[in-house]
Amino acid sequence: MVFAYIVPPWFFRIDSLFEIIFSISTLIIALTAFKIYSLSKEKNILKFGIGFLLLAMSYAIWATLNAITIPQLQEKITGVEIAQLLTLSLLGTNIYMMLFMAGLVTLAYATFNIHKGGIYYLLLGPTLTVIAVSLEKLITFRIIAIFFLSFIAYHYIDSYSIKQNNKTLGALISFSLLFIANFIYLFAPLNSLSYVISHGIELLAYIGLMAVLLRTLQHSSQ
Repeated sequence: MVFAYIVPPWFFRIDSLFEIIFSISTLIIALTAFKIYSLSKEKNILKFGIGFLLLAMSYAIWATLNAITIPQLQEKITGVEIAQLLTLSLLGTNIYMMLFMAGLVTLAYATFNIHKGGIYYLLLGPTLTVIAVSLEKLITFRIIAIFFLSFIAYHYIDSYSIKQNNKTLGALISFSLLFIANFIYLFAPLNSLSYVISHGIELLAYIGLMAVLLRTLQHSSQ
């Protein structure tokens, strides 16, 4: 749970379950990508796996933050405990955002046919710095995520126009869904339903990506 978002009371704890599912799903995607890399030795697949491993870590942080904070929010706590809770929430949210953005930057970098650490540094460094110094971190975070996801989705549009296979189409649809989910998150501070809808769309995106990677692994193993 991110405290700048309006979360429906009935969705408390359910959203924690979603974050756990997201963490497991992205971890499965990462491990599948690593397995494909072990067979194909494609460096871009390795980067893809690292990107999703970072996303898995970010969701694990978010789920842990929910598990710690939600029970305390539903109880009577002192002012000192509230201050500690806010500090923990701020720290956890920042770690979540940094890991998530590092994951997206890595996925965007994986779309390039170049393998130079300097370019990755130039992508990652300014991205994390802008979020760190922003006064509206969550909004800045989502806007930058939207730009990276739109770039990744466009990459798959371009790839599909050339290859026109089901796996590329599946990746295109999945990253487009992630783009839509992050766009809807922008309205979550104003509308609680946006928070719920975004979670649902994210779930569909990761299910789609798991299906694509597992099919790719099956073909690579043959």
